[in-house]
Amino acid sequence: MADKTESPAQSVVRIILTGGPGGGKSSALATLRDHLSKTGYQVIVVPENSTTLLNNSGGYDAAWHGTERHVMMQTLFLRFQLYQEEIYNSWPNLRPERPHIILQDRGCLDGRLFCTEEQWEKVLTNVGIKEEDLLHRYDLIIHMTSAASGLEEAYDYGPGSSNPARYHTPEQARVADELAQKTYEKHPHVRVIPNFSRFSAKMQALVNSVSQALKVDGLSVGRTKELLSATSTDSLMKAWPAEVDCEVHDILVTFRDGNRHESIRKRSLFPRRCHYGSGSSEPQKTEQTTGTVAPVAQTDTPQVIFEYRSHHKYTTRRVLTPEGYTLLQQSWKATAVEVVKRVFCFSWQGHHFELNCYMDASGKELPASHELGGKQVLDRPENAPIPPWLPSVCEGQDDIDGSQESSPSDGAKKPPTRKLSRNDTAMVAALLTDPLTAESKGAKRGLEEIAESEGHSKEEVDSTPTPVRRRS
Repeated sequence: MADKTESPAQSVVRIILTGGPGGGKSSALATLRDHLSKTGYQVIVVPENSTTLLNNSGGYDAAWHGTERHVMMQTLFLRFQLYQEEIYNSWPNLRPERPHIILQDRGCLDGRLFCTEEQWEKVLTNVGIKEEDLLHRYDLIIHMTSAASGLEEAYDYGPGSSNPARYHTPEQARVADELAQKTYEKHPHVRVIPNFSRFSAKMQALVNSVSQALKVDGLSVGRTKELLSATSTDSLMKAWPAEVDCEVHDILVTFRDGNRHESIRKRSLFPRRCHYGSGSSEPQKTEQTTGTVAPVAQTDTPQVIFEYRSHHKYTTRRVLTPEGYTLLQQSWKATAVEVVKRVFCFSWQGHHFELNCYMDASGKELPASHELGGKQVLDRPENAPIPPWLPSVCEGQDDIDGSQESSPSDGAKKPPTRKLSRNDTAMVAALLTDPLTAESKGAKRGLEEIAESEGHSKEEVDSTPTPVRRRS
């Protein structure tokens, strides 16, 4: 993560957009700038320095390719990038009372996409910096997939194109796109945005991914989870303030198998409002639900988002097209482990909260013997108070790792708290899984089909570990 101690600004989140040429990064910057500005952030946009330099210096000379002059050019780009970032990263100090987001069109590591390994090592040596130091300058990596990877007809370059400074052929752009994913894969927060038949759909997927990262994944502020006591739907509805609206997300989480190293998610956002606290215990329209899941009023058809997640040492999230989601769902069918999660998202006192309710694949409440049976999970900012109308925090329970909290030395009762890890969905799946999970024979084939249909590299798929058979 980027070091924010150097800046007295309230909050600074550094986001870069990367990927091969022709991924829509310039349009993405404009889209994110407009969206994030409306949500209260002071947005600073850092332009791509290579385009500025090339457009104002006669452009790229093809004779430089593969020579020391190409290394010299990339060295100048990196030095300029580091200096440029230093200036822009200091700018939030002028408005320390405002939360800032710095949006960058490419970062310091993007020069690697246009160099051989040997050339890049020379560039790093010339500048006197290590690659791992460059990686952690940013908080969130957004990979915008190049149009050359699957939408070749939309890719243009050279004189007369939408970007005359772009000199990469479609094949070179595809290679750079694959290398970009590999270059940034070790970063803890990576989001991959694929190509869609409609460019507006790609922009919407981008906005959704960034919004989720800022609100829930703890980029703008640290977050914590706590286990709340069960309460009846009727009690929750009567206690809910009438002025607090919430969105409802129904999420079907499908893990590839019992190892839970990979998952796909179908997130349905219902444009609904919870009519709680108005003195009535019944919304105008309700869904049939079980257990502690609260019914809500439904006003329209849902907006559906599909996503793939790799849960290995580093988590990478890739937005999926509906077709890509269906292919993976079918190929994982024999070994899949599914969890249903309903999330109530709301804002209160300037903070974003999420109340999570978990069910099994059939939509039934979890058994009482389950870790989360009859419970709800509150996801909130670390320093935000728990909304008073929600159920109380569970008392007298161990931490998620099984360690018991120690009592104060003066004998006073320590306030009860139940802090969960960030992967409670995987925990639900683990306790619903049969001890012996069979290997998925069709999963690898399904991922290869995804790579082909969405323009991702087959090598990326081939590097995915094969599921390991669990012992009972």
